[in-house]
Amino acid sequence: MSARTVIAHALRVYYAEDRDPSGLVETLLAQYDAERDEARGKSSPAGADATPSFFQPGHLYALNIWRFHCAAVAPHPDTGEPQAIGWIRISDGSWTTYAYRAAEWGEDWTDITPTTRKDGRS
Repeated sequence: MSARTVIAHALRVYYAEDRDPSGLVETLLAQYDAERDEARGKSSPAGADATPSFFQPGHLYALNIWRFHCAAVAPHPDTGEPQAIGWIRISDGSWTTYAYRAAEWGEDWTDITPTTRKDGRS
């Protein structure tokens, strides 16, 4: 079940149609879709073929000895800043959860998704 589906259901339960005459639920869902697409880099005129400006869900990245598998991108609840949430392989070879801020994207991460195995090794 996607995050959008959960959010849509929760909003519709909370704002029953008789209490939502101005269409707040649909407005919030449209805003969520726009922010999600922007975080994924799909809102640019070039679309999905454009160079991403941040981590992309489902992709595996390399930086020196580090590997980061991005599972999701979501806005921070307080700041709204995009956060890449996923798994990082640490020095002993094990994986642990981690979140990167948009400011950390500029660190020469390389998308290695097509050339790696599930465990992040080449």
